Amino acid sequence: MNKAADAQFYEKLTRSLPSGVAGALELVSVPHWVDDSLATRIVSRFGDANGTTANAIATVKMLPLVSPHGSKGWRVADPAREHFHNQLVAKTDLYKALSNDLAEYFRELSATFVNQRVPLAREADWRSLYHRAPTSPREALADLEGFVERAAAVDRLSDMKAAVRLTESQRSWLAGLDAEVAYIVGRYAYVRRDWDTAESRFLTVWETDTDFHRRIVSGHLLGVIWSGRSREPWWSRAEKTLTNAADLARREQDKWGEAMILTTLGSVQTRLGGNERLAEAESALRRSLELRAALGGADDALGLSALAALLVRRGGRPRLLEAERLLRAALHAPRGVGQESMSDRLAQVLLRLGDAARLAEAETLLRERIRVSDDDFELAVTRNTLAAVLLRRGTREDLREAEDAIRESIEGGRRTGNRRHVAMALLTGSWIAERRGDMALAISRQEEMIQINRGLGLTREVARAEERLAKLRDLEA
Repeated sequence: MNKAADAQFYEKLTRSLPSGVAGALELVSVPHWVDDSLATRIVSRFGDANGTTANAIATVKMLPLVSPHGSKGWRVADPAREHFHNQLVAKTDLYKALSNDLAEYFRELSATFVNQRVPLAREADWRSLYHRAPTSPREALADLEGFVERAAAVDRLSDMKAAVRLTESQRSWLAGLDAEVAYIVGRYAYVRRDWDTAESRFLTVWETDTDFHRRIVSGHLLGVIWSGRSREPWWSRAEKTLTNAADLARREQDKWGEAMILTTLGSVQTRLGGNERLAEAESALRRSLELRAALGGADDALGLSALAALLVRRGGRPRLLEAERLLRAALHAPRGVGQESMSDRLAQVLLRLGDAARLAEAETLLRERIRVSDDDFELAVTRNTLAAVLLRRGTREDLREAEDAIRESIEGGRRTGNRRHVAMALLTGSWIAERRGDMALAISRQEEMIQINRGLGLTREVARAEERLAKLRDLEA
């Protein structure tokens, strides 16, 4: 049936029922599901069964549009629930009074759980917030934001999806709260890696909201999204937004937020390069680690790794030795996002330091990562580093295995669509081909690498690569 036909059917059904039963059906359609105890509470307080509440509820439960829910619950099935719910919404005063009562009921139910993290406690929280939206929308969204933050901290997608569903189903009560809704939808989109939706919603918050916390988080996550793109002007846009977000966090004395933003900002500035930016990046990253230490938290693996990457970029043996120390600390920090790549980064530093013991350790780390990883892109990166280690050692057998590894690395980059990695692997592959005496392959790889970097707008890399290409052609001639 279509909606019009459904409505006619439900209206005919309502007329065929005693008024007390019809009223009970509307009332129990407001919650997503009920048990007998909650149904009795609702109908006795807000219905007109006039002493026949139990009979009215029993009759409702016998209707074909009512189905069991869980071990003791039951619910009015969709789309009947939507129809009868909307019927009651039109009775505004009654609907709001019932919503208030349900919000209080579920708040009290949540308080009975000793462990607030259990699913039933979280469901009670969510249902309380859902029923608060019609009468206290701003307060409900403020609490829902906290609900989302707790869910995001542990990657609990089901709770975040429920929060978004609340904003969708209660949209008529949330007029004028666009930034608050955008933030909740953006957080869910971000953890789902729906970057376009997340970017759109966070831009709404960043550009229009007046709440400092939401703007700080949105500015930071916009910077993360833009810094993950493979070309300019996104990196410069990320740098500007992250700088402003860090300033806002500093003014609001949000030291934790400032520390996280500075880690991302330093990483972006490292990627942009240039002596001035690299100095700014080092300052930002060291400040981030200082803030975290002052807050008494555990070592930040990402912050340690980011500073190590910056030190490698700036070069010099003292900086490489500090980078080695930082990455060893990062490997022993509590596990976090991106920590799987720490062993590869440490291997890269060991490669640059270059003594036999460090090269052997780098090879061991990389072979172990290849053994345990099932991520195509991570494997591509690790194989590129392993190929570079084998190239550095340089025996005939090492060079043969390096060629095998770099072919797999290039192919992995192509499969995952990461052109930046393909370019880096092609450069490693060009050096390997040159050492093996295959100048045609060395030139071909160098040419393809230049073409990719030109498409990515990496002008400095292109200029350096063209100098090497000219030398390769001279050698071939």
